[in-house]
Amino acid sequence: MRPSGIGIARGVKNPASAMLYADFLLSPEGQQVYVDVNRTPNSTTIEGGLSDDIESLLVDLDAVTDERDKWEGLYEEIIMATGEEAVGE
Repeated sequence: MRPSGIGIARGVKNPASAMLYADFLLSPEGQQVYVDVNRTPNSTTIEGGLSDDIESLLVDLDAVTDERDKWEGLYEEIIMATGEEAVGE
């Protein structure tokens, strides 16, 4: 299972369209799109996603949280290596 989510970028030209798209992805029809492309839906009411023969790896949330600065630093280092400016809040 991969983490997935939806958000709307600040300053988007068409925020109403972005909101409609987000609403669609969270709807039963949108969740089915995840299933159709072999992703695990976020909704527990939608069957599908990864087949049972694929092993799932659990992530230790405490470890990820404890190492947040490390991973954010590495991410920032990679972004900076591209020569592009990383934009954040």
